[in-house]
Amino acid sequence: PEGWDNQLDNEVIVNMSYVDYFRAYMNDYINWVTYYGADLGTLHINGSMGTTIKFGWNVSKDYDFTKIEPLPRAKGAKSYRLYGILGCEGTWVLYNALIDGSMFNDGHSIKSKEYLGEFFTGVTIETHNIELTTMYTIRSQEFYWQEHPSKFGAVSVAYKW
Repeated sequence: PEGWDNQLDNEVIVNMSYVDYFRAYMNDYINWVTYYGADLGTLHINGSMGTTIKFGWNVSKDYDFTKIEPLPRAKGAKSYRLYGILGCEGTWVLYNALIDGSMFNDGHSIKSKEYLGEFFTGVTIETHNIELTTMYTIRSQEFYWQEHPSKFGAVSVAYKW
């Protein structure tokens, strides 16, 4: 199978990412973090900054605000947690290979938008070794001619041992 009519050719992707976090406020009920970061490589070239706040009961003290967590964190000292998550992020996009096309080959491309905004909200419930997180994200249009913002949800379940 050849995929979509305008599928990009296969090529090696090399990208470096940097993120720095600053804790704005923290207690047992609130964990507020701001951050900035950048990506540089053949997939993305961009800069971003944002803020996220966790609020609830036995809120985790980490800096981890990933929307879909790739690996669960080690088991924490608290055995029960319940908290909400609110966040927003702005991104300045210089290049996005998935929209702008290949950096090295001619092919199909469209023009990506230079500035993106994202808002996300969710809930985490943790009991003993099991963590359940639901997230909902609204992302502004990533390219011209995109009629509506992207909206999607995610559910992650983690077992910690």
